[in-house]
Amino acid sequence: MSNYPPTPPNRDVRRYISDATDPLDRGFANPMHEPLVFTDRLARLPAWVSLALLLILLAALGALGRRIGDGRATILVLAYVTFALADWLLLAALPRLGLSFGPPVPTLWALWALRLLIALIPLLIAPASALTIGISLLCQAVLFALSIYALAVEPSRVTVTHLALTNPHAAANARPLRIAHITDIHMERLTRRERQVVRLVNDWQPDLILMTGDFLNLSNVGDERAIADVREMLGCMRSVCGTIYAVRGTSPVDPEWVMPPIVEGMALRVLEREVADIELGGHRLCLLGLPCLRNLPVDGQRLRDLMEHVSRGAFTILLYHMPDLMPLAARLGVDLYLAGHTHGGQVRLPIIGALATSSQYGRRYQMGLYREGGTTLYVSRGLGMEGMGAPRIRFLAPPEILFITLHPG
Repeated sequence: MSNYPPTPPNRDVRRYISDATDPLDRGFANPMHEPLVFTDRLARLPAWVSLALLLILLAALGALGRRIGDGRATILVLAYVTFALADWLLLAALPRLGLSFGPPVPTLWALWALRLLIALIPLLIAPASALTIGISLLCQAVLFALSIYALAVEPSRVTVTHLALTNPHAAANARPLRIAHITDIHMERLTRRERQVVRLVNDWQPDLILMTGDFLNLSNVGDERAIADVREMLGCMRSVCGTIYAVRGTSPVDPEWVMPPIVEGMALRVLEREVADIELGGHRLCLLGLPCLRNLPVDGQRLRDLMEHVSRGAFTILLYHMPDLMPLAARLGVDLYLAGHTHGGQVRLPIIGALATSSQYGRRYQMGLYREGGTTLYVSRGLGMEGMGAPRIRFLAPPEILFITLHPG
């Protein structure tokens, strides 16, 4: 067990989430913070508020139809109520099916707002034609199909990315080394997604497993059931090394006080501003582990300090939750940099890509492979999803685990 501070008694997790846990954890304003706080407030509204809102929207649609004098508005109202209730049933079914466990209200209201816009367009085009009404009904159906995919299908569709690299420092008799990288579990409850990850990792038989933080969902920090589930997941994964090497993610998600119950009795070593030297299969690896303060001047200086302890002839791997240290890591000559945090945007649009990444560099390092100088960066989309009242959706950014094969030079 690491020398972490004990869990504070009577910790108010929601209040904790809104505060910085470290005076240094104020490097930049997270653009996702205020929307998360707002959606979290919505998530705590009782069910009758949603029902009242639905009735108000239906009354408004009906009144607009009567004012325009278009009897076909009844079709739009019936379609709206049908799909609005279907949205409600879909969101209520997700936790019962063990797929995701986010609060339904914020997502439900967002879907209803989109449906309202789709229903209003034919009414505002006077007179409404059969074509515009037909298109509106089709759009309502497409939105429901996309909701099913983003809420129930893609979050459980774990993808595997293979990356081949060369270690010029490897011994002459070295064999290819298998390294699995996992990040952003964001555990709420154990689902088929996590079980699939365990099966894929164990089937691949890695020599080493590396993790780059965000073990628990933001809504489940300190939650005993979530901690037990993440321990079950980690305890089932196997590697030749036998020890999982990891770093903490951002302080709100992976605070120091929540780590002891996660690491207690586990073959899991969390690197806290540490360097770990490992020799496997003729490869000498130097793991540089940094917790993520989201303060680039401070974290950058800590990386410089760690680089002073790198052994000559070792292949260096930086474990840091965010990709934001890439320019510095390239200047310092880090060989491989593994990160997560962005979720690949979690919601992506064709051509446009990620809508948001919570990185200081925006979409510069949104996901995938990047090379600068002699440094290779891989930003994984991770496994889980944003917490609090945020929709538990993934769209064109499925969960990802990375399998690296490190060949001798």
